[in-house]
Amino acid sequence: MSFRKFAFTFVVLFGASLPNLAQTKTVAERLGYPADTKLLIIHADDLAIAHSEDAASLEALDKGYVTSASIIVPGPWLTEVADYAKAHPDADLGLHLALTSEWKTFRWGSVESKDKVPSLLDPAGALWPLTEDVRQKAKPQEVEREYRAQVQHALAVGIHPTHLDTHMGSALATPEIVAVYVKIAHEFHLPILAPRIPGDPLKLSALLSEKDVMVDSVTIVGPSVSADKWKDFYLDAIRNILGQMEGPAEALPVASRYPCAISANIPSGIPPSHKTGSLDSPFCESRGLRLWPSNTRPSCPVSSTRRRSAPIR
Repeated sequence: MSFRKFAFTFVVLFGASLPNLAQTKTVAERLGYPADTKLLIIHADDLAIAHSEDAASLEALDKGYVTSASIIVPGPWLTEVADYAKAHPDADLGLHLALTSEWKTFRWGSVESKDKVPSLLDPAGALWPLTEDVRQKAKPQEVEREYRAQVQHALAVGIHPTHLDTHMGSALATPEIVAVYVKIAHEFHLPILAPRIPGDPLKLSALLSEKDVMVDSVTIVGPSVSADKWKDFYLDAIRNILGQMEGPAEALPVASRYPCAISANIPSGIPPSHKTGSLDSPFCESRGLRLWPSNTRPSCPVSSTRRRSAPIR
């Protein structure tokens, strides 16, 4: 199958600065690269929600179009992804921790027993459709139960996650939920997507260790950008992130101090069979491109290799 376009992508810049100011090495240096190396990881998320999503994303992993992916553990196609994980133990597969289920006619619920996480569920018994619902209604202690259940269930079916991130940003809904997100990551010794927000209203930086890396900025394509302009939008965003570089963005290798990442997502309202990354998608057959923190792996500069990166030093 061919992979034609990207859709609704956001670009993330990861700074080399760390929560611990005593840490003097850049992220690249801590991974064994020269200090001025740029590390690019292309990432696909929402695995396990549909077969077409899995088929496109796993093909992209196999062919090196993406080098990293994350899984929605409550998704109905988890077994398919687990089979792939067991057959490809070096694949960079993280968990896309979910507190939301956004599709109107295609829903999933909690992994934890419903009676133990009632504040996470809507009247139909599915996870809330919007992050705002999570912010208003989810109890942090129940979020902790659900997050732990998602990680434990992934392990039980043979998935050994390489990192954690958050579906629809729901882990960042409140300071209390952010604290749970970081707690679970540290409990299972996993890197997380940790964005730097002006003023730090979620008090995220105070929760992080010297091994955590924060995202400096996020750029996301909005509805005002037509589909035929998406590629230009992404390339311009990469150029802006990388700063002064010679040559076209399409040919960017490694170059500067900050590891970077691109990630794809799509607007609500498109049925799962038409999501970016599904093989039958009219929009895009490459779901998810994310510049991931380079401490999460695989950290080979713009390469198709998916070996686990060297441990943070």
